[in-house]
Amino acid sequence: MTTSLSKNHRDVQPTGSLVDAVRPHLDEIRARARATDDAREPLQENIDLVRSLGIIRALVPRRYGGLEHDVFDWLQTLRVLSQADMSVGWFAGLASSHGFALTKFSERLQDEVWGELGPDAIITTASAVAEGGIAQRVDGGFQLSGRWRFASGLPAADWAIALVKVPDAATGQEQLHWAFVPRADFTVDDTWHVAGMRGSGSHDLVVADAFVPEHRLSEQPGVLFEPVNGVHHENPLYALPFAVIYPIAFAPVVLGGAEAVLELHTEQLKKRKAALTGVSLVESPLAQVRLAEATMRLRAVAAIQEDRWRQVAHRVSTATESNPEELMWWRVTDAYVGRETMRIVEHIVDGAGASIYFEANPLQRFWRDMHSASGHTWLNTESAMQILGRHLLDLPPDPRLV
Repeated sequence: MTTSLSKNHRDVQPTGSLVDAVRPHLDEIRARARATDDAREPLQENIDLVRSLGIIRALVPRRYGGLEHDVFDWLQTLRVLSQADMSVGWFAGLASSHGFALTKFSERLQDEVWGELGPDAIITTASAVAEGGIAQRVDGGFQLSGRWRFASGLPAADWAIALVKVPDAATGQEQLHWAFVPRADFTVDDTWHVAGMRGSGSHDLVVADAFVPEHRLSEQPGVLFEPVNGVHHENPLYALPFAVIYPIAFAPVVLGGAEAVLELHTEQLKKRKAALTGVSLVESPLAQVRLAEATMRLRAVAAIQEDRWRQVAHRVSTATESNPEELMWWRVTDAYVGRETMRIVEHIVDGAGASIYFEANPLQRFWRDMHSASGHTWLNTESAMQILGRHLLDLPPDPRLV
C-alpha cells in the first residue's frame, strides 16, 4: 500500500467543524465497511478520505501546516466516524492523535517528519512489550531490533513509534523509551487475523538491526513520560501532558460503536416479527423496555464522556494546567465508558434475535468490534478502578498501574 503524500494532501486546509465535514461521507464509509473488514487493514479510499477532510492534521501545529483544531470537535468527529465503521474511527483517532504526540519529541524530529511528508504523515504506535526491542547504544544513537504487536494502521504508516528498552548508560538498568522508526526501517508482518476491529490493521511491527539516531528517541523514560519539548509551540494544547491526548482517542470509538448498535437495533426492531408466531415485535412490552433502558444508559454514558472532553478543551482554551486528581478522573472515565458501552451493547444483543449474526447484518460486526476495542489496555476497567479505589482510600498511587 502506498502512503506517499500528494501535493493536494499538503495543500488541504479545512476550516470549520470536522464533524460537519465528515457527516456527508458516512454512507460511503458504511458501504465500504465489509470490504474494510475483509481487508484487515485501512482501505486506501478511507485513508484518502480521512486525509482530505483534514483529520490527520487536526492536532498538528500550524507551523507545519496543521490545524491546531478544537479538541472537542475532533473527538466528536472520531465518535461520528465510528458510528459508520469503528475501524475507521480507530485508525483516524490514532493517526491524528500522533500529531500531538510528535510535539513531545525533539524539534529536529518534528522537522524531519513533517518537513519531508507534510502534516498528513501517518504515524502509528507499537506499545506492547516487544520480543527483543532493546536499543543498544552506539555512536550517535542506538541499534534496534525487535517485534511489536498491535501496531494499529501499520500498513498505512509512514513512521512507527516503538516502545523500546534502553540500558541506562551509568547503571545498565533497562528503561522504557519511545523510538521513532521510518517506513524504510520496518516491515509489516501480517498477523492481524482476529474476530473484531479487523479493519484497524493492527499487525506486527518488525525492525531488524535499524539505526535510530539520538534525536528520534524520547528524552525522558516512561510509558506516559512527561517531556518538555511541547514548548516549541505556543498553543496551550501542546502544554497538556502526554497522557492527556495520546490515549484519548479510544473512548470515542466505543461510544460511537455503541450508538451505532442502538440505532441499528431500533431500525431492525421496527421490522422484526417473532419467528414462531409472526407477531410484530415493535408491540412487545419487553422489547420496548429493553430499548428504552439501553437508550437511557447510553445517554448517561455519553454525558459523562462529553464532560471529560469539555474539561480537556477548557484547559486548552484557558491555558490552565491539569492537576493529578483531574488526570486520574479522566483516565478512569475512559475505562468506565469502555466497560459500560460494552455492557449496553450486550444488553441490546441479548434481545436482538439470532438474525443479527448473519454476515450481511452490520450489527454483528459492531458487536465483534465492540468486544475487541473494549479489550484495549486503556479501557481496562479493573486497572482503572484500582487506581480510583486507592485514591478514594487515601492510599499512594501504585506505579505498576497505568
